[in-house]
Order: sequence, then C-alpha cells, then structure tokens
Amino acid sequence: MKVREALRFFGAAVLALALAATADAAPATGSTRRSSGEEKESATRYIVVQVRSMQGEVSFEAIPPNTLQNRVRQCRTDYKKALEDWMSARAKARKAREEFTEKKPVEPYVRRVSSVFKSKGKAEEYARKLQQLYDARMQKIAESKKSAAEKPAPGDQPVADPETGDD
Repeated sequence: MKVREALRFFGAAVLALALAATADAAPATGSTRRSSGEEKESATRYIVVQVRSMQGEVSFEAIPPNTLQNRVRQCRTDYKKALEDWMSARAKARKAREEFTEKKPVEPYVRRVSSVFKSKGKAEEYARKLQQLYDARMQKIAESKKSAAEKPAPGDQPVADPETGDD
C-alpha cells in the first residue's frame, strides 16, 4: 500500500510541476490579456502594404498590423459586390441590345510588403519610397511600349535591290 501511495504522490507532484510550467509559459504565447502598456506598444507598430484598387491603381500605405486582415476582407467583399453590379449591368445592356462599354472591375488586393516599423513616420517614409520606385518603373514600361509602337516592323523597311543597289 505504501508503494502505491508513494507513486500517487510522485505522479501528483509531476502533474503539478507540468501545470505550473505551462502556466508560466502562457504569457509568452500571447493567449492571456495584455497590460495597457503592451497594448500601446503594439498599436504603435506599423507595416507597409501594397493596395490595388478596382480601377487598377496601385498605392502603398502604412497601417497597423492588426488591421491587415480586416482590410483584406473588406477588399474582397467590395470586389464581389462591384463584380455582381457589373455583371447585372452587362446583362441588362445585352437584354436591351445596347452597347456595354463599362470595364470589368480589376480584382483588388492588399499585400504586406514590409516588416514591422516602430513608428508611423518611418513606415510612411518607406511607403513613399516604394510608391516612387513603382511609379518610375511603370513610367519606364510605358515609355518602352511607346517606343516599340513607334518603331517600324522589320518587314516594313525598304530593302536595297541587289542588282541596281537602289532602295
């Protein structure tokens, strides 16, 4: 009997130590409520996101990390509603045999493009820098498309006549 009581006591002690260890580790996992000082610290952190609107315009914004999922959800619901409106307007135009020229809405997105910044100023500065780089890249692409459209096709250039040497 004494052996069984000793084993039960030993088992209870091990269980108590295991529970105490997990109770100490619980604040590290973030499952407990934070103090007001920690909430202020997390609220002052920002991330930079790339946002594409339904018109296709791209911008960069600094937002708190805890609002990212809400922005993504809102973006998706707005797109679904705009797409349904566009489809119904297109169906009405077809039914009335009218010309429908309205463009289909572009699927918007919100993408995280940076790590966490401690201040909003630094995050906004980084967002401005990314916007400038993006605008410069889009301008360069537009210029290359324009110059490619202005160049004559290889078959359109005059070829010299091999016998006379004339063009």
